[in-house]
Amino acid sequence: MTLVGRPAKRYAQALFELAGETGQVEAVLRDLDALGRQLGKHSELSGFMDDYQIPRPRRDGILRKLFEGHVSALTWRFLLLLERKRRLGILSGICEWFRHLHNRARGVAQVSLAEAFPLERPQAERLTEQIQASQGRPVELTVKTDPALLGGFLFQIEDKVYDHSLAGRLQAMRRQFAGM
Repeated sequence: MTLVGRPAKRYAQALFELAGETGQVEAVLRDLDALGRQLGKHSELSGFMDDYQIPRPRRDGILRKLFEGHVSALTWRFLLLLERKRRLGILSGICEWFRHLHNRARGVAQVSLAEAFPLERPQAERLTEQIQASQGRPVELTVKTDPALLGGFLFQIEDKVYDHSLAGRLQAMRRQFAGM
């Protein structure tokens, strides 16, 4: 999980608390998960979020077309607040933090797995079971392929990273030889 800095965390925390008070956590979570996926897929959307050289009336029109009526009322008001504060550029981080807060509230550990080559389904299930057993709680696993690892995998459980990759081993050997 690559969580973005303090502003994203503060906005996500405020939204999470408000959504909790109004019984809308699941609806906002669905909205933010969808927004996060769209931001990851479409670089133009990410670029727009942080481009405040676009005149405000035009930005408002684009935001209305994209989101008004497509997200919950609370999420829409939140997006308008971010726009007013010129903080839409951190929306991706807010989405990640909101998911993190939701999982923590449910007692679920967030685990990110980067693998050099896609694992076969039985291997991935076995690895997930091992991680769950080590954590003593359910986990939410996010998987991505990263050929730069050369082989093996790297996983992050909340803020702790476990590197079982060939690239990581080679780097450790370089450091060891450099220290001789």
